[in-house]
Order: sequence, then structure tokens, then C-alpha cells
Amino acid sequence: MKKLNNIKWFTLGIAACILASTLIIPASATSRNKQATLYYNDIKITLDGEPVIPQDAIGNTIEPFIIDGTTYLPVRGIANALGVIVKWNGVTSTVELTTNRFNDYIPKYRSLDINFNPVEIRYENGKLYAKMFITNGYNSTVSNINVDYLRISNSDGIIAEGSFDVLEDATIAPNGYITWTFIFSNDALMFQNADLTEFIRTDFSVSYDH
Repeated sequence: MKKLNNIKWFTLGIAACILASTLIIPASATSRNKQATLYYNDIKITLDGEPVIPQDAIGNTIEPFIIDGTTYLPVRGIANALGVIVKWNGVTSTVELTTNRFNDYIPKYRSLDINFNPVEIRYENGKLYAKMFITNGYNSTVSNINVDYLRISNSDGIIAEGSFDVLEDATIAPNGYITWTFIFSNDALMFQNADLTEFIRTDFSVSYDH
């Protein structure tokens, strides 16, 4: 079992567009009711060849449907898959989409160890969700990944810190990577509303077999 301590720094990166070519949402200046026939046909979604299971804010699976030949996809499910932050403004009846600064980051380098690189960090339902690329720089498979601690901070200080048991079924191919979402409970949060648009620093200690 090998143990590694590491620190990574990340700067801001803003994506040029959000869902311009992916999602079409008809809009109306006034509120009105319209009857329509919805067709469900087990429509599947993939992103870069990987399956996407769209979910609502509490984790229920939402199935896409077709109306008059147009396929409708759930905004939150697609936004989460693309790393876009989505909020509902009930006062103005507006779906607010915000690009995430990590969107442009794709692992382009390999080092001779394990690295944690953020894809998306967001608050939701009193918890902090940190989606990470976990990259394997070795020429051998990595397994039995145990995160002794993972700390996320910015210029204000530590935002969240926690430890995670062996990541079940997490195996990384030689010179490959996986994505993994770490969920920090309310007790692990130092800030409930930290500015996640700033640079993010991650400190971690991890042990694994390879």
C-alpha cells in the first residue's frame, strides 16, 4: 500500500458557451397552459461516449421525452453533466445557468503518482459536492484507493475537509483517470457560502495499491 500527500492549485477558467447547441427551451412572455402529448421512448444521453443519467435536485431519475418531434431534456440533469451550475429563481421564473471555471480542464498531463483535479465544486442541500478527476500516472493499475483526508480551500481559508474510506470499485487503468464525486456533509464544512468562483486549492493524503 503506497501513501501519497499532495497539493494542487487551480486558477479560473470560464467556458465560452453553456448549452447553446445542446438544449432548446421554448419561451413565452406570458404564463399560459398548453396541452401536449409526451412520447417516452427510453431516450438515452451520452457525453463524450459516457452515459448520462439525468436527475432532479433530490436525485430522482428524469426521463427525456419528445413533443411534436422535438426532444426535451431536463435542464438540471444536462447542466450537471456539463459542469454548469443551475439554480431556479422563483421570483422571476428564471432558470439561472452559470459556467463553472473547471469546465475547460481535462487531464492533459501524467505525473508518476496519483493526482486529484477538480471538475466541479458546488453547494447543494447543505452539503458540498466536489467532483474530481483522479489521475493515475503509473504504468500499472491503481486500486484500493483510500483518501485519508481531502481538504478544499481558497483565500478565505479551508472550505471543507473530510476523510473517505476505500473508494468502492474504483480502479484506474495505467496512465488513465476516473471521475469521482466526494460529498462533504454539513459537519465537514467550514463555510456554508464560500466564494467558489475563486481559485481552489486541494490538499490530500491518499493510499492505494498499484
